[in-house]
Amino acid sequence: MPTYREEGIVIRKKDFGEADKILTIYTRDRGRVVAFAPGARRITSRKASATELFTHGIYFLSQGKEMDTITESEVLNSFYPLRDDLTKAALAFYLAELLGYLVVDSQPNYPVYRLFLESISLLSRAKRRHELWIRAFEIKALTQLGFGPELFQCSHCTEPLSAEKYFQAGLGGMVCRECFEDGILLTDEQLLFVRDLARLNWNELSRLRFEDHHLTDAEKILGYYLREVLEKEIAAADFVKQAKQELVVSSQQ
Repeated sequence: MPTYREEGIVIRKKDFGEADKILTIYTRDRGRVVAFAPGARRITSRKASATELFTHGIYFLSQGKEMDTITESEVLNSFYPLRDDLTKAALAFYLAELLGYLVVDSQPNYPVYRLFLESISLLSRAKRRHELWIRAFEIKALTQLGFGPELFQCSHCTEPLSAEKYFQAGLGGMVCRECFEDGILLTDEQLLFVRDLARLNWNELSRLRFEDHHLTDAEKILGYYLREVLEKEIAAADFVKQAKQELVVSSQQ
Protein backbone atom coordinates (compact mmCIF):
# COMPACT_ATOMS: atom_id res chain seq x y z
CA MET A 1 0.00 0.00 0.00
CA PRO A 2 1.25 3.56 -0.71
CA THR A 3 2.78 5.30 2.30
CA TYR A 4 3.40 8.94 3.11
CA ARG A 5 5.01 11.11 5.80
CA GLU A 6 3.16 13.93 7.54
CA GLU A 7 3.84 16.48 10.25
CA GLY A 8 0.78 17.08 12.40
CA ILE A 9 -0.93 17.62 15.74
CA VAL A 10 -3.28 15.13 17.39
CA ILE A 11 -6.54 17.00 17.99
CA ARG A 12 -8.75 14.05 18.88
CA LYS A 13 -8.32 10.44 19.95
CA LYS A 14 -10.68 7.54 20.50
CA ASP A 15 -9.93 4.16 22.02
CA PHE A 16 -10.70 1.28 19.69
CA GLY A 17 -10.68 -2.42 20.45
CA GLU A 18 -8.40 -3.68 23.19
CA ALA A 19 -5.21 -1.79 22.39
CA ASP A 20 -5.77 0.51 19.42
CA LYS A 21 -6.62 4.17 18.85
CA ILE A 22 -8.36 6.16 16.15
CA LEU A 23 -6.79 9.60 15.85
CA THR A 24 -7.76 12.84 14.21
CA ILE A 25 -4.56 14.63 13.20
CA TYR A 26 -4.45 18.14 11.80
CA THR A 27 -1.56 17.93 9.36
CA ARG A 28 0.59 20.51 7.67
CA ASP A 29 0.13 19.33 4.08
CA ARG A 30 -3.11 17.31 4.05
CA GLY A 31 -5.34 19.15 6.50
CA ARG A 32 -7.42 17.02 8.84
CA VAL A 33 -6.71 13.28 8.62
CA VAL A 34 -8.37 10.43 10.52
CA ALA A 35 -5.96 7.54 11.09
CA PHE A 36 -5.85 4.13 12.76
CA ALA A 37 -3.04 3.57 15.29
CA PRO A 38 -2.81 -0.19 15.97
CA GLY A 39 -1.45 -1.18 19.37
CA ALA A 40 -0.94 2.45 20.41
CA ARG A 41 -2.52 1.89 23.85
CA ARG A 42 0.03 -0.74 24.81
CA ILE A 43 2.62 0.61 27.26
CA THR A 44 5.39 -0.98 25.22
CA SER A 45 4.18 0.51 21.93
CA ARG A 46 6.58 2.86 20.17
CA LYS A 47 3.51 4.77 18.97
CA ALA A 48 2.16 5.43 22.48
CA SER A 49 3.73 8.83 23.14
CA ALA A 50 3.18 10.24 19.65
CA THR A 51 -0.52 9.35 19.73
CA GLU A 52 -1.33 11.31 22.90
CA LEU A 53 -3.72 14.24 22.60
CA PHE A 54 -2.15 17.57 21.49
CA THR A 55 1.15 15.91 20.58
CA HIS A 56 3.05 17.48 17.68
CA GLY A 57 4.81 14.81 15.70
CA ILE A 58 5.91 13.17 12.48
CA TYR A 59 3.66 10.36 11.28
CA PHE A 60 4.27 7.71 8.64
CA LEU A 61 0.98 6.42 7.28
CA SER A 62 -0.10 3.64 4.98
CA GLN A 63 -3.07 4.51 2.80
CA GLY A 64 -6.15 2.34 3.22
CA LYS A 65 -9.56 2.07 1.59
CA GLU A 66 -11.50 3.35 4.60
CA MET A 67 -8.81 4.76 6.88
CA ASP A 68 -5.07 5.30 6.76
CA THR A 69 -2.88 3.44 9.27
CA ILE A 70 0.00 4.88 11.28
CA THR A 71 3.03 2.62 10.86
CA GLU A 72 5.70 4.75 12.57
CA SER A 73 5.73 8.02 14.51
CA GLU A 74 8.11 10.48 16.12
CA VAL A 75 7.37 13.09 18.80
CA LEU A 76 8.45 16.65 18.02
CA ASN A 77 6.80 18.19 21.08
CA SER A 78 4.54 16.41 23.57
CA PHE A 79 3.10 19.67 25.00
CA TYR A 80 2.76 17.80 28.28
CA PRO A 81 1.45 20.83 30.28
CA LEU A 82 -1.68 20.76 28.12
CA ARG A 83 -2.57 17.39 29.65
CA ASP A 84 -1.17 17.96 33.15
CA ASP A 85 -2.84 21.30 33.97
CA LEU A 86 -6.67 21.27 34.12
CA THR A 87 -7.15 24.85 32.91
CA LYS A 88 -4.70 24.45 30.05
CA ALA A 89 -6.27 21.11 29.13
CA ALA A 90 -9.74 22.66 28.99
CA LEU A 91 -8.51 25.53 26.81
CA ALA A 92 -6.63 23.14 24.50
CA PHE A 93 -9.79 21.03 24.11
CA TYR A 94 -11.64 24.23 23.22
CA LEU A 95 -9.04 25.16 20.58
CA ALA A 96 -9.12 21.66 19.08
CA GLU A 97 -12.93 21.60 18.91
CA LEU A 98 -13.04 25.06 17.35
CA LEU A 99 -10.42 24.06 14.79
CA GLY A 100 -12.47 20.97 13.96
CA TYR A 101 -15.48 23.14 13.14
CA LEU A 102 -13.48 25.59 11.03
CA VAL A 103 -11.61 23.15 8.77
CA VAL A 104 -12.67 20.27 6.52
CA ASP A 105 -11.08 16.87 5.89
CA SER A 106 -8.15 16.64 3.48
CA GLN A 107 -8.08 20.38 2.79
CA PRO A 108 -4.70 21.80 3.85
CA ASN A 109 -4.27 25.36 5.08
CA TYR A 110 -0.69 25.94 6.17
CA PRO A 111 -1.29 29.40 7.76
CA VAL A 112 -4.06 27.95 9.95
CA TYR A 113 -1.87 24.96 10.80
CA ARG A 114 0.95 27.28 11.92
CA LEU A 115 -1.52 29.43 13.82
CA PHE A 116 -2.87 26.43 15.72
CA LEU A 117 0.60 25.03 16.44
CA GLU A 118 1.85 28.40 17.70
CA SER A 119 -1.28 28.89 19.82
CA ILE A 120 -0.98 25.57 21.67
CA SER A 121 2.76 26.14 22.07
CA LEU A 122 2.15 29.53 23.70
CA LEU A 123 -0.65 28.09 25.83
CA SER A 124 1.61 25.25 26.95
CA ARG A 125 4.29 27.71 28.14
CA ALA A 126 1.97 30.38 29.56
CA LYS A 127 2.25 31.16 33.28
CA ARG A 128 -0.78 33.47 33.48
CA ARG A 129 -3.59 34.93 31.40
CA HIS A 130 -3.77 31.76 29.34
CA GLU A 131 -6.88 32.92 27.51
CA LEU A 132 -5.03 35.66 25.63
CA TRP A 133 -3.82 33.00 23.17
CA ILE A 134 -7.30 31.50 22.84
CA ARG A 135 -8.93 34.82 21.97
CA ALA A 136 -6.12 35.65 19.54
CA PHE A 137 -6.47 32.28 17.83
CA GLU A 138 -10.23 32.74 17.47
CA ILE A 139 -10.07 36.00 15.59
CA LYS A 140 -6.88 35.25 13.64
CA ALA A 141 -8.18 31.86 12.44
CA LEU A 142 -11.53 33.36 11.45
CA THR A 143 -9.75 36.11 9.54
CA GLN A 144 -7.39 33.67 7.80
CA LEU A 145 -10.36 31.58 6.64
CA GLY A 146 -12.30 34.59 5.39
CA PHE A 147 -14.83 34.75 8.23
CA GLY A 148 -13.24 37.50 10.32
CA PRO A 149 -15.43 40.33 11.64
CA GLU A 150 -15.24 43.80 10.12
CA LEU A 151 -13.75 46.08 12.79
CA PHE A 152 -13.02 49.39 11.05
CA GLN A 153 -16.12 50.38 9.07
CA CYS A 154 -19.76 49.44 8.78
CA SER A 155 -19.88 45.84 7.57
CA HIS A 156 -23.25 46.46 5.91
CA CYS A 157 -22.95 49.79 4.09
CA THR A 158 -19.15 50.43 4.43
CA GLU A 159 -19.75 53.90 5.90
CA PRO A 160 -17.51 55.11 8.76
CA LEU A 161 -18.50 53.96 12.23
CA SER A 162 -20.62 56.25 14.37
CA ALA A 163 -19.57 57.51 17.80
CA GLU A 164 -21.49 54.60 19.32
CA LYS A 165 -19.73 51.34 18.47
CA TYR A 166 -22.35 48.76 17.44
CA PHE A 167 -21.40 45.12 16.82
CA GLN A 168 -23.88 42.90 14.97
CA ALA A 169 -22.68 39.36 14.28
CA GLY A 170 -25.41 38.66 11.73
CA LEU A 171 -24.14 41.52 9.55
CA GLY A 172 -20.48 40.56 9.87
CA GLY A 173 -19.10 42.80 12.61
CA MET A 174 -19.19 46.50 13.35
CA VAL A 175 -22.10 48.50 11.95
CA CYS A 176 -23.07 52.16 11.91
CA ARG A 177 -26.05 53.55 13.81
CA GLU A 178 -28.27 53.53 10.71
CA CYS A 179 -27.65 49.84 9.92
CA PHE A 180 -27.76 48.53 13.48
CA GLU A 181 -30.76 46.31 14.27
CA ASP A 182 -29.79 43.83 16.96
CA GLY A 183 -26.47 43.14 18.64
CA ILE A 184 -24.22 44.64 21.29
CA LEU A 185 -22.80 48.07 22.01
CA LEU A 186 -19.02 48.15 22.48
CA THR A 187 -16.92 50.70 24.28
CA ASP A 188 -13.96 52.22 22.45
CA GLU A 189 -11.69 50.28 24.82
CA GLN A 190 -13.34 46.95 23.99
CA LEU A 191 -13.12 47.57 20.25
CA LEU A 192 -9.45 48.56 20.45
CA PHE A 193 -8.58 45.38 22.36
CA VAL A 194 -10.33 43.13 19.82
CA ARG A 195 -8.51 44.99 17.03
CA ASP A 196 -5.21 44.36 18.84
CA LEU A 197 -5.98 40.63 19.04
CA ALA A 198 -6.54 40.59 15.29
CA ARG A 199 -3.59 42.69 14.11
CA LEU A 200 -0.70 42.14 16.55
CA ASN A 201 1.75 39.28 16.11
CA TRP A 202 2.58 36.88 18.96
CA ASN A 203 5.58 38.87 20.21
CA GLU A 204 3.59 42.09 20.23
CA LEU A 205 0.70 40.41 22.04
CA SER A 206 3.06 39.05 24.70
CA ARG A 207 4.07 42.65 25.50
CA LEU A 208 0.55 44.08 25.33
CA ARG A 209 -0.65 45.74 28.53
CA PHE A 210 -4.23 44.95 29.45
CA GLU A 211 -6.48 44.07 32.37
CA ASP A 212 -8.30 40.81 33.06
CA HIS A 213 -11.64 42.40 32.17
CA HIS A 214 -10.38 42.96 28.62
CA LEU A 215 -10.13 39.18 28.15
CA THR A 216 -13.56 38.66 29.72
CA ASP A 217 -15.09 41.24 27.37
CA ALA A 218 -13.33 39.75 24.33
CA GLU A 219 -14.59 36.28 25.26
CA LYS A 220 -18.19 37.55 25.24
CA ILE A 221 -17.78 39.49 21.97
CA LEU A 222 -16.01 36.72 20.05
CA GLY A 223 -18.23 34.03 21.56
CA TYR A 224 -21.28 35.91 20.28
CA TYR A 225 -19.70 36.20 16.83
CA LEU A 226 -18.61 32.54 16.72
CA ARG A 227 -22.11 31.32 17.54
CA GLU A 228 -23.36 33.22 14.50
CA VAL A 229 -20.62 31.92 12.20
CA LEU A 230 -20.70 28.29 13.38
CA GLU A 231 -24.44 28.16 14.06
CA LYS A 232 -23.68 26.00 17.09
CA GLU A 233 -22.18 26.10 20.56
CA ILE A 234 -18.66 24.86 21.29
CA ALA A 235 -19.17 22.09 23.85
CA ALA A 236 -15.69 22.48 25.35
CA ALA A 237 -16.64 25.99 26.49
CA ASP A 238 -18.51 24.33 29.38
CA PHE A 239 -15.34 22.41 30.28
CA VAL A 240 -13.44 25.72 30.36
CA LYS A 241 -16.03 27.26 32.71
CA GLN A 242 -15.87 24.23 35.00
CA ALA A 243 -12.06 24.35 35.10
CA LYS A 244 -12.17 28.05 36.00
CA GLN A 245 -14.64 27.41 38.81
CA GLU A 246 -12.52 24.60 40.24
CA LEU A 247 -9.46 26.86 40.10
CA VAL A 248 -11.29 29.56 42.07
CA VAL A 249 -12.50 27.05 44.67
CA SER A 250 -9.03 25.54 45.13
CA SER A 251 -7.46 29.00 45.52
CA GLN A 252 -9.89 29.79 48.35
CA GLN A 253 -9.09 26.65 50.34
